[in-house]
Amino acid sequence: MSGVGKKSLKTRPGARLFIGLLAMAMLCIFAQAEEETAQSWLKKAYDLSVNGSDEQALVAYEKAIQIDGRNGLAWINKAYSLTKLNRTQEANDAYQRALDIVNDSIESDPENSSLWASKGLLCHNTGNPKEAANAFERATEIDPKDLMSWMMLGVTLSSDLHRYNESILAFDNALQMNPNDKQVMALKADALNASGRRSEACDTYAEAEKLSCSSSASQGETIEYWLKKANEFRYRGSFEESAKAYDKALQLDPGNASIWLNKALDLGTIGRENESTRAYETALQLTEDTLKANPRDARVWHRKGQILSNLGRDEDALQAYENTLNVTDQILVNDAKNASVLRMKAEALITLDRWDESLQALEKVIEINPGDYNALGRKGELLQMMGRFNESLQAFDRAIELIPANDTLELAAHWSAKYEVLQRAGRLDEAIAVLDKVTELDSQNALALNNAPENWYRRGMELGNNGSYEEAIKAYEKSIELNHSFIPAWSAKGALLFQVGRKDEARIAFEKTVALYNETLGKNPHDANAWIEKGVALTYLGRQEESTRSRQKALEIFNQTIANNPKNAQAWSDKAFTLAGMGRYNESIQALDMVIELTSNSILVMDAWRGKAVAYAEGLNEFNRSLEAWDNALELMPANDTANRSVTWGCKAKTFEMAGRFEEAAIAYQKVADLNSNDTNAWIGKGFALKSLGCNAEAEAAFDKAINVSSDSVYWLALFGKGEVLLAQKKYDEAVKAYDKVIELNPADAKTWNEKGVALQALGKNAEADAAFSKAKELGYRK
Repeated sequence: MSGVGKKSLKTRPGARLFIGLLAMAMLCIFAQAEEETAQSWLKKAYDLSVNGSDEQALVAYEKAIQIDGRNGLAWINKAYSLTKLNRTQEANDAYQRALDIVNDSIESDPENSSLWASKGLLCHNTGNPKEAANAFERATEIDPKDLMSWMMLGVTLSSDLHRYNESILAFDNALQMNPNDKQVMALKADALNASGRRSEACDTYAEAEKLSCSSSASQGETIEYWLKKANEFRYRGSFEESAKAYDKALQLDPGNASIWLNKALDLGTIGRENESTRAYETALQLTEDTLKANPRDARVWHRKGQILSNLGRDEDALQAYENTLNVTDQILVNDAKNASVLRMKAEALITLDRWDESLQALEKVIEINPGDYNALGRKGELLQMMGRFNESLQAFDRAIELIPANDTLELAAHWSAKYEVLQRAGRLDEAIAVLDKVTELDSQNALALNNAPENWYRRGMELGNNGSYEEAIKAYEKSIELNHSFIPAWSAKGALLFQVGRKDEARIAFEKTVALYNETLGKNPHDANAWIEKGVALTYLGRQEESTRSRQKALEIFNQTIANNPKNAQAWSDKAFTLAGMGRYNESIQALDMVIELTSNSILVMDAWRGKAVAYAEGLNEFNRSLEAWDNALELMPANDTANRSVTWGCKAKTFEMAGRFEEAAIAYQKVADLNSNDTNAWIGKGFALKSLGCNAEAEAAFDKAINVSSDSVYWLALFGKGEVLLAQKKYDEAVKAYDKVIELNPADAKTWNEKGVALQALGKNAEADAAFSKAKELGYRK
């Protein structure tokens, strides 16, 4: 038994739930032996603890223990207060002291079932599941009607020891005494599901749900009920309703800073900025009050960082996150296996862009508790952010295996996250299949997805990337129809309209984009991204001076962030791309070099190399350096990241073209086609590269391939390329037919009219040729 106190206190399903049972059981055991003065200190300590004054409560518990060192309840409550203060090793020692007292009492009274139950609960809380199970078994042998011991025996056997069949028998014994206990019914269903008895598990979950529904009236009066409702509303994108649910929870607990923070987030999402700011400020005041009483609470420091960040106080937020790390590291020195503290450390590291270290912390959490599906899900999200898509999918798959079958909301959320990973990885067929799974789990979510402007915007991006421009524009219009103020859709629509030559419509879209960004910046002038995107829209509108001023505003914000934290790689990256957008390429490259020097984050470094490649090629005409940079970016990409590899090879091919190295350009375009045989732009690019080399037959084959796989929006360009090759091969009649098809699809393309004129002239059809040349000149063609 001497080694028990040295083990870390582990978080288990139900641990918080049973602490009250433990205290009541111990109170019954030790109440008779208490002296009046010890009892009064216990009452004072309990009142202090309830009011959140855990440090003062701890002093009072010490007073009780000084008077009666054998008072088990004082030791237990002391341990609980220490746990709340993240002083986990001291809490373990206090639990161990209570356990020593129980063991002594058992020696004197070995047939006392309450003593054995108390020992089981203490062993459960100090990370000794085998001893806990033995103690609960002994309690049930002495008193076969001890419902709590049967229930805790089932929990220990299932959650800790994975002896599922035995745990199911224990839950059955508990249900014999109370068949309407919905909690025990749900625990039994979890055990059945974990043991592979899925059909029985589904039936048992259904029974637990019936029992839960029968008590829904009382549930409606609890904080937990309203928080659960808020979470459901959030998941479905109903932020107005989730904010109302948080209001209900705050009526019951107005001093809960976390609820105020969540309410502020939701109000901000639906554009109620003033109310959101007030909620953030309330959350901040409550958080600071908590930190005055207990400056060693890492969770509260992290919450402070979130609030300050959302209020635009980046420097203060950074300090709060650093404080989170300092506190977690202090705790972990003495308690290296504290999973909850490690998880908080991981979150702080994510916010500080230290992703590799965050991943290490999450992996330790999972090593300590392999069944923590939330940690696995967070690992999946982080790996996705790092571009490690295969590993991300493995993490989500493992999490999905561990989520109880009746928790459809959690399952749907993890399947949705898996869908996002597959999308980013370019595995669109698999992504669609996963979306079907989300719909199967949650039909309401399917409706929410269909009615979410963000989802239609994402569809537009996918369609545009695949060359389906007209379909992409329709998707953006659907997004705007659902939310007329959704800026990304207006901006993306404008860019695509400009690309396909519909410039008057593009101008209208960009005017709306600028107006919406003006509204955004009126509320938050520190939104650097809004300044940048406004600058982009102004560039499309030809308002270059205004665009430069807008980007300069963003640059000032990034410079201030860097002044506050010179090692902030993300800020250097943001600064670099802003400079590139302003045509300041040398400065941009210098900033990107800082990104590469400061961080091991593979995504940031990869983007830095790609940014350098563009700056060298398009800004400085240093093509060799650009090609080296593209190669460095490719080296950092996982082999299965087909989406990023395809885009990067395509950019490298264009750089070869700019350098006049057409043979290498054709090879690079073939690399793109190897990654995605339906990439129209790759086949078109290869066709033009081969034509430049005089390889007309091979070029014609490439254009034919492009024609076969292209969408309507780029079909004309593939036909134009074929027309050029036919013209080069002196197949004038066929060339004219190809150009006529192009003109049907894109009648405003001046070069097509000119090339048609050349083909007609070669056929001796001079009158028709002159008409074609006149049309080309009218449309602005210049030789």
